[in-house]
Amino acid sequence: MATATASTRQPTLLRSGYLRELWDHRAFTRELAFGNIAGRHASDVLGILWWAINPLLHTAVYFLVFGLVLGGRKGDPAYLAYLLSGLFAFRYLSFAMTGSAKMITNNAKLVTTIRFPRMVLPIAALVEGLMAFVVSLATYYLLVAPINGIYPTVWLAFLPVALLLHTGFALGLGSLTARMAVPIRDVKNFIPHLARMWFYLSPILWPLSLLEDKELWIRVLMKSNPMYAFLSLYRTALLGRPFELDMLLASIGWAVAALAIGITSFVRSEGAMGRYL
Repeated sequence: MATATASTRQPTLLRSGYLRELWDHRAFTRELAFGNIAGRHASDVLGILWWAINPLLHTAVYFLVFGLVLGGRKGDPAYLAYLLSGLFAFRYLSFAMTGSAKMITNNAKLVTTIRFPRMVLPIAALVEGLMAFVVSLATYYLLVAPINGIYPTVWLAFLPVALLLHTGFALGLGSLTARMAVPIRDVKNFIPHLARMWFYLSPILWPLSLLEDKELWIRVLMKSNPMYAFLSLYRTALLGRPFELDMLLASIGWAVAALAIGITSFVRSEGAMGRYL
């Protein structure tokens, strides 16, 4: 393959042939994603089962502290399912952000020597996170949902919509963090702290009833959190909670905005990435 330099590659998202290049490199994207998966769990006896075990262990700790000790379970009779559905969804987003940032710097040799559309790297990180999320959803339905007496409803058909919008949002943020992490390596260290703060501000550990007696500005602020909208969609699909049209519209808006900003920023800067690596 030809080498890529800043002078030969100055792409834009809608440049003729760029999307075609991404499609032509789909096998490369797949191999990169599954190669990372195999390498990540090569020495683990349980392999990819850790994708389900890790969040389950975290859930056990959170349920003990927030559900039992702090009484979060009283605010929602299906608190365990509520907790796990939010935890799995947020881990997918967090993985896309951190994985995309690391994917560029960890594959510096590829970026500096081989010509290919750099969007392959954030997409590969997203595929890896998506696989973990799918395994997590299977665990949710096989283990957690029956414990809380939750079974599939007609709203389960809404899950692909929630997943599609959430994936678009995750790809947009992942592309943005990847673009920022190349010239500023400290971004990789900052993202986990930002994700942790975002996690606690999202309705994952705390029930929605907690907002009922809060001031209007607090309720408005919390509902402006993008994950508030995405989690609402997932809980409609997975827990059969009431559908909220405004949450669907908000999710569409967040997904479109993240994709437009993140991907455009990434693609426009990819020709200059080699000089920082």
